[in-house]
Amino acid sequence: MERIGVEDALRVENLEETNVRAVAALVAEHGIDCDFRARETLDVFVDPKQWEAALATLKARDKVDVPKLTEHTVWSEKETKEELLMPDGIGAISYPSYILTPYKLVCALLEMSLKKGLNLQTNTAALEVEKDPESKVWTVRTDRGDIKAEKVILATNAYTAALYPPLAGFISPKRGQIAAVRPGSKIAGNPVLKRTAAIHTATGYPYFQSRSDDVPGAGDVIFGKCSLALWISPTNGNQKASAV
Repeated sequence: MERIGVEDALRVENLEETNVRAVAALVAEHGIDCDFRARETLDVFVDPKQWEAALATLKARDKVDVPKLTEHTVWSEKETKEELLMPDGIGAISYPSYILTPYKLVCALLEMSLKKGLNLQTNTAALEVEKDPESKVWTVRTDRGDIKAEKVILATNAYTAALYPPLAGFISPKRGQIAAVRPGSKIAGNPVLKRTAAIHTATGYPYFQSRSDDVPGAGDVIFGKCSLALWISPTNGNQKASAV
């Protein structure tokens, strides 16, 4: 709210939550087999400044006279250590979320789209995207000719700026790493693994989720980490997106 104003902050909040719910509705409507399931997720804090900022954010949101789409639960330091089993945690915030297998979802959407008449051009490199300022029509130049359209979706992830240079200062490719670990007997079956969690530290955001009994790799714990450096622009200090 401080950076972009109340109205735009609410738009971002609405976009994030309605998008999650739309995916859930789509999976249910079409019976898509993508290991989709509801999970409570946690933001766990170990740094006092980040924890105070998080609490201030919730407080500021409560003052806005617009209904919230998601309810958050605040966990005290004692609850975080004893119930959530985060020994270094000084507090946590939980809220409803979902997890899924992205590859299965994408394949299902592709099959549905092809049945509806999608024209899929494989091995066709998009080389440039530009918009005619007068007609407002986009032109996508490829190695097999040009395509014109009123709307173009760039689904090129980390390398979007290669097609649309204005995004170069906002989206940049970074290497990421993730691991699937089989938990030992001391933690296997622990209720804490029924949640997903991101741990907010001064250097990044390690996160984990566990695979439930009804999906491949049941019981595995998936660990990853997003480095804080990925989110800070070296030129102006503003947040930016990174993608792998």
